[in-house]
Amino acid sequence: MEELNRDIVLKKTEELVLLLKNSYTYNRYINITEQMKKDKEIIALIQKVKKLQKEIVRLEYFKQDTEIKEKCLRDVLSILNSYPIYKEYTYLVEDLNGIFQGIKMIFESYLNSKIN
Repeated sequence: MEELNRDIVLKKTEELVLLLKNSYTYNRYINITEQMKKDKEIIALIQKVKKLQKEIVRLEYFKQDTEIKEKCLRDVLSILNSYPIYKEYTYLVEDLNGIFQGIKMIFESYLNSKIN
């Protein structure tokens, strides 16, 4: 019986994953990600953002002033957000995260109702 339930859950999970993979939002996200990988300017800006974020965290850890690095980070992010493809990418990431959060909440709510 336990094995049967496990198989059913796995099958339904695969169906859910397939639905997500076939969604417009997910496919657009994949497409834009591939396009951005080919754009050297965007890649360089993203790498600069990551580097600045690491430097800020390091400075915070050692309780040093982060103001200059934070301003630099805001400037780089402003440039990055001026690219329409990156802006669409961030919207799609937010949409997908919202979908995943919704699914997680549904599972948690269902499981809590069955357990309690």
